[in-house]
Amino acid sequence: MKPMTRSKGTLIIFILVIVVVAWVTNPGMESFKTYFSKTAEPKSPPIIQRVDYKFYSIYNVTYYEARQIPQQTADGQPATVVVPGKTEKYVGLFTRFIKL
Repeated sequence: MKPMTRSKGTLIIFILVIVVVAWVTNPGMESFKTYFSKTAEPKSPPIIQRVDYKFYSIYNVTYYEARQIPQQTADGQPATVVVPGKTEKYVGLFTRFIKL
């Protein structure tokens, strides 16, 4: 078996350092909520789902819209239903968020 050269060892250490930094700086849900509240102005509160992959996180943001339907309620008011609107996806890596 050939001994490892210095450049290969340096490359392996560099990759390990990047993986450890990604793991340590993986942003949490509170960080995303702070970021999202500064960048978006939704009409209604969206539903935020987080999938944590240890080194990065994926955030799915689903907006909902209230729509009136032709039926009326028992008291004569127009009936309203809530339907899912658009969905946005973000990735959190190295304490940053990127909209996909």
